[in-house]
Amino acid sequence: MFRSVSLSAAALLLSQATIEVQAHGELIKPFATYPKWGGAVTATIAPSVMPFPWRQDYPQAFAEAFKKTGLSLKDFILKNQNMSGATENWSTPDCGYSNPNGKPQPLPPYIEYTPPFIHWGPCEAYCDDVLVAPYTVDCRATFKNGQVPYDKAKCVGKKRFTFYWLGMDGSPWQVYNNCVPLAQSGSGDSAGDDAATPAKPTTGKTPAATTKPATTKKPATNAKPATTKKPTAPITSAPSPTKKKCKRRN
Repeated sequence: MFRSVSLSAAALLLSQATIEVQAHGELIKPFATYPKWGGAVTATIAPSVMPFPWRQDYPQAFAEAFKKTGLSLKDFILKNQNMSGATENWSTPDCGYSNPNGKPQPLPPYIEYTPPFIHWGPCEAYCDDVLVAPYTVDCRATFKNGQVPYDKAKCVGKKRFTFYWLGMDGSPWQVYNNCVPLAQSGSGDSAGDDAATPAKPTTGKTPAATTKPATTKKPATNAKPATTKKPTAPITSAPSPTKKKCKRRN
């Protein structure tokens, strides 16, 4: 009985831990895959790496100080993150708990994080090394539904999508990195997508000039009808005179 209760309690604690880990949110557009689970803190950053005045408009104060560093959010995170602060020990510096070698995904119409951002803080997105969703001071306030617009056209032909988000509700700051391999379809379209900037319509070639109809030759002048020769009258031979002499009657 005691063992049964203990196992039940352990299962409940594990379930609660999983819910807590996933409660931070997961990247679902494009769809990130996780070997175990996602949504946990992938690393931490000590606020001391970038001192700034704490005031009521904390996000804006951070943004002003951050701008002076001249760094992108990506570079700031990769330079300062402490991997020992990760919730789980299988987190990687670039991709956190997501699988960079998972099933390649099509390009979505927008980036989506769910549940929507629960911590205030900046975010940024890249396709390979190309910035496609620029630095936003507070993604929770700006994208309340968790949907982030991005430059989809810049992702066509790229191999990996990476999303960086820094949660700054408390100390230390919480890093959330996610990677998604991209399908190399050439267009990146998927159901319900609004396609990337459409290509310019192909200019139709000027139709070839209509070939002049062949000139109908005038019918040849009717040949004169052959002259009908008058039928040749049959030559009737005159009867040869009888050579017998008539006898004289007495």
